[in-house]
Amino acid sequence: MKLVLFISPHYNKCGLTDLFQNFFSEYKKSKKTRDINFKVLNYFNEFNHLKKNNIIQNPIKINFVFRFLEQKIPWLYYRIWMILVFAHLQIILPIVINQKKKKYSQVIIVSQMSTIAVAFVSLYFSFNKNIKFYCWIGGLVYKNFFRKFIWRNILKNYEGIFIPTNDMRKHISSYTNSKKIYEIPNPVLTDEMKNQRKKNFIYKTGNIFKLICIGRLNKQKGFDVLLRAISKISDVKLDIIGDGEDRIKLTNLKKKLNLNNKVNLLGWQNKPWKNLNDYHLFVMPSRWEGPGHTVIEALCQNIPVIVSDCKYGPKETIKKGKFGVYFRKDNVLNLRKKIIEVKNNYHVYKRKSLEGGSYIRNYYSTKNIINKYCNIFNNQK
Repeated sequence: MKLVLFISPHYNKCGLTDLFQNFFSEYKKSKKTRDINFKVLNYFNEFNHLKKNNIIQNPIKINFVFRFLEQKIPWLYYRIWMILVFAHLQIILPIVINQKKKKYSQVIIVSQMSTIAVAFVSLYFSFNKNIKFYCWIGGLVYKNFFRKFIWRNILKNYEGIFIPTNDMRKHISSYTNSKKIYEIPNPVLTDEMKNQRKKNFIYKTGNIFKLICIGRLNKQKGFDVLLRAISKISDVKLDIIGDGEDRIKLTNLKKKLNLNNKVNLLGWQNKPWKNLNDYHLFVMPSRWEGPGHTVIEALCQNIPVIVSDCKYGPKETIKKGKFGVYFRKDNVLNLRKKIIEVKNNYHVYKRKSLEGGSYIRNYYSTKNIINKYCNIFNNQK
C-alpha cells in the first residue's frame, strides 16, 4: 500500500484546513483508494477536527504563534513564522518519512504549504525511489529575478506539480520545464452544500439589495475596494464574514465612508455558506487569488457572483463571464458599475448563476478530485 501525506501547516484552522474534512469523508467511499492511504500532517493541531486515522501527528510540536506580532505587524509575523516552519520541517518531516517507509511500499509527499521547505527535505531522499515529492501550488508566485531563480531550482525537486486552474498552468510553466503539471482543484464542495441550494431567490426592484463576501480581513481580499464601491449605491447592504489583521482598518474605513448602516463585519463563522441563500449577490474583490473557494460555494448555491479579474483563478472559475461578472481589479468605479448592472438586470445574472451552479457542482465534486489523485498515484512506479 502507498501512503500519500499532505503537508499543509497553518497556525489557525482556516478554509483550506476545512477542505480536508470533505476530502476524507469522500475518500472512505471511493473504491479507487484501496491501494492508497491518504493522510495529512497535523502540524499545529489545525487538523484536530479530523478523525485520528486521517492524520499523522507532528512528532515534535513547538509553538510558533506570536499573537501580538500577528496583530501589530502581520507581514513581518508571517515571514518569521515561515522561516521557523522551514527550519522545523527539516527535522520533523524526515522523522515521519523514515517511520512510515517501513510500513508502506511507497511514501508520497504532497506539499500544499511550505513548498520550499519540503523541497529541501526531498534532497535527503533523492536516491530513494520509494519516496516521491509533489507540490500543490494554488496561489500567485510573484515574479522577479531572484524569485524566478529560486523557484526554477526548487520545482526541479518535485516529481510533479498540481495546480487548480489553467491560468496557473501558464504561469508555473514559465518557472519549470516539467511536463508533469496536473490540474486538480481543491475538494471544495460537500454533499451538504449541493443539497441545500435554492433556485427561486429573486431580487425585486425597490427592495434592499443584499451583498455578501467571505474571507480573511486582509489586503489580499480587497474589501476596502468593495466598501468604497457601495458607498455611492443606494438600497444596498453588505455583510462580510471573516476575521483578520485588517479588521480595525476596515472598521475605520466603514465609519469614514458613513457605512455603519450599510456594512456589517460579522466575524468568523463555521460553515458560512449555509446562509448564502439569504443574499442576492456574492462579491469577491480580491487583489490576488486561487480559483476562489468561496465563489465556488456561492455558485453551488446558484447565487450571482462578481469577481475581480485578478490572477490566477476567479475569472477562470466563472468562465470569463459565462457564469458571472468580473471587474477590473482595484477599480472602485468599475466594481460599482458592475454591481448596479447586476442589480438592475437581476434575472439575466440569476440565469447565469443557475448555469454556473450546474457546472460547478460537477467539476468541483470531491469524488472527481480524489479520482484524479488516484489515477496519478496508482500509475506512480
